[in-house]
Amino acid sequence: MAGLEDLTPAQLKAFHLGQELMKNPEIHRQGLRLAKKANPNLHFPEIELEDQIAGVEARAQEREQKLEHDLMAERVNRRKAERDREIVDAGFTVAEIEKIIVDEKCTYETAMKLAAAERRSAEPGPGDYRSGHNQGDPIEIRGDADFRKAGASGLGALRKLSAKVASDMINGFRGRTPAR
Repeated sequence: MAGLEDLTPAQLKAFHLGQELMKNPEIHRQGLRLAKKANPNLHFPEIELEDQIAGVEARAQEREQKLEHDLMAERVNRRKAERDREIVDAGFTVAEIEKIIVDEKCTYETAMKLAAAERRSAEPGPGDYRSGHNQGDPIEIRGDADFRKAGASGLGALRKLSAKVASDMINGFRGRTPAR
């Protein structure tokens, strides 16, 4: 086997450069990795151990992330089932509430309130019935005689009467008494 004395000046210079580089721990590891890459038959136990540890850590982290993802999905599904049960218990369908959420771009709670308000406004109240009738009987559309009382017949009378009814309703909402 040849010794350092047998090296050419260029080889000796490369040897000394390698020694200087290998003194730095970070460069030492990188140098060993490069040597292993150049010649896969070389064995460096510290590098192989680092690679094995990094592999085990990567697999453990991947399993942990998968478990976190599965746990989050389970929480979301459980919460969705609870909300669906609340919707059904409130007397609505899940499709109704989801449609409101999508259409109005609102939260679940707001959608439930909107659905309840829509349902209340759709139910007839005491003001929707004529006096003298049972509360269960809806208001009937007035006949032609009411239009003739307004002073005209046909479409013009209908417009006048509609404007008066609308004005009376608005004044009623505002708390004003109708002018007579």
